[in-house]
Amino acid sequence: MLEEEDEVDDEVIQASIDASLAKIYSVTSTWLKPKKAPSAPKKDFEKELEEIMRRPPR
Repeated sequence: MLEEEDEVDDEVIQASIDASLAKIYSVTSTWLKPKKAPSAPKKDFEKELEEIMRRPPR
């Protein structure tokens, strides 16, 4: 069993994960080219949402 001094704090684990993910993001973002914004909208998003809402649930 873990002794009191050996116990792992959830906040420390979360901070470590956040720091690792930030490093990974900064490295991988340099590999990817930024996406260009489309000059014209492809679809009317409200119409697309209405179509999706009309579909029966899975």
